[in-house]
Amino acid sequence: MDISFHYFAVKTVAFAAGFSEAEAQRIAEFSQFIDDFNWYTLRAAKDIPSYITSNPALDIVYNKTLHLINPVTTGFSDWFDMATLVTDRSQKFTVAPFHFIPKDKTNVDEGDFRTVPADLDDGSYISNMLARLRRDIAEEGAFTQDSLMRMGMLMHTFADTYAHQLFSGYNEACNSVKLNSVFNNITQEDESEKYAFWVNEWILKIEKILKTKLPAIGHMVIAHVPDLTHISFEMEYQDRSGAKRVHARSNTSTFAVVCQKLYRYMRMVLGEEVPARADWDDLAVRLSAGFLFDAAEVLEKGEKEAVPALIRHWSGVFPEYSYSYDSEAIKKRFVQSASAAASEELIAAVDGCEANGLLYRFTDEFYKFNLFADQHLIALYGNSPRQ
Repeated sequence: MDISFHYFAVKTVAFAAGFSEAEAQRIAEFSQFIDDFNWYTLRAAKDIPSYITSNPALDIVYNKTLHLINPVTTGFSDWFDMATLVTDRSQKFTVAPFHFIPKDKTNVDEGDFRTVPADLDDGSYISNMLARLRRDIAEEGAFTQDSLMRMGMLMHTFADTYAHQLFSGYNEACNSVKLNSVFNNITQEDESEKYAFWVNEWILKIEKILKTKLPAIGHMVIAHVPDLTHISFEMEYQDRSGAKRVHARSNTSTFAVVCQKLYRYMRMVLGEEVPARADWDDLAVRLSAGFLFDAAEVLEKGEKEAVPALIRHWSGVFPEYSYSYDSEAIKKRFVQSASAAASEELIAAVDGCEANGLLYRFTDEFYKFNLFADQHLIALYGNSPRQ
């Protein structure tokens, strides 16, 4: 899924379910930010909080003596981040856990790392994490900035089990699928030839960056087709026995199903004492209209092009809602700095690979995001997963 779902649809569903404007915004921005947090270089940090340093299960502190922080990278926000995907480390600690999470331990033990659509309380990895969050919120008796952040982060992974079903986050043969057809749900036209050309161009661009033949990681061999909200598509794949199968779906309809599950989860978390702002049946029709927007071209250009176009579209469908997303603004919130210029200089250094030896002071929000991301990895791999 792309930002049209992870931010815009999630923000819409959260507000409709009964969260306040500010609460819905925080849930939605951290749902989308999973895709955008691409910091992966070690940083020397001042004043690392005790809840990070004193927890032996975490591996956020890479070196206590040098105060080095190892960020829990959850996304890849530009073309050049894609080059990191070929590493086993990236597949295990970024791609698979946050975007292509396997169903459960039984599947993993059997060597099946493919993503399966999750349901609430179905015993899957991601539904168990959401259930634990629901219990934690009930025990706390109130929503906190932390619980809202966690909710958004987990909802990203839950939603991706539908968009990325049948794919693995690793470089595996099961990902070598064949795109048979693409249908535009807006124009009601067959666009198979258009997307065949688009996918080929996308692959050539990635191979140029990687300087190697395209690996079969996730849905890379059919580009972003599984994520686009306005299309239906059909692909041919192989099941675990090697038999050829066909998977066909409408992303528009499938993503609406995901919204319904998230709406139901939010209503359970909020409880009956908080009234919903919108009945699901009425909301569902409008959400489908929200998904019927071809954002492929602006998404290729990046966030600065995509967000304004999507704001215009979603605001047209939901004029009573407010939308605003800026991943760079969130990154700047992660850094304590005396001046805007110094903050921008730091962001540039962290987004790149410069190692200038300076100590940086990060905010509590930065550490909480990394804490929850590390706990996500621990749920899959055990304590200190990246060590």
